[in-house]
Amino acid sequence: MTINSDINILGSLSDWNLVQIFLKEDLKSLQEKGGTHNFTSIKTNKSIRRFEKAIKTTLLKCKNEIVHSILSQYIQESGITSDSLLLLFWNASVNNFLFSYLNESVFFPALYSRRSVIKKDEIVSTIFDLKQSQDSLKKR
Repeated sequence: MTINSDINILGSLSDWNLVQIFLKEDLKSLQEKGGTHNFTSIKTNKSIRRFEKAIKTTLLKCKNEIVHSILSQYIQESGITSDSLLLLFWNASVNNFLFSYLNESVFFPALYSRRSVIKKDEIVSTIFDLKQSQDSLKKR
């Protein structure tokens, strides 16, 4: 199991239209077309590279070609909507262990018990418990 911080990066994504852009292109081709500032208001290339990696590995990576085809076709036709964000949520849960773990351990129990608030302490303690239970994380 690989645990990465892509969900932390995606949590600060201010321009969700980058998902639609990175579905078709990469940072290099955007720069060849005149730079990234023609496509987004995010200021630094370093930030855009971080977002590109997180978007491609967590949101747009699919387990098979059928899922990729459905996801990409829907986003290309509908753009970034509440429905496409829901599709991306489920796909991210498949692709990112930490996101899936937090969904199963915190988000869904809160949702099913009809709670509208999740406290920061719940997330922190869940991550701490994960860190204690995984040998690969104990060193960090």
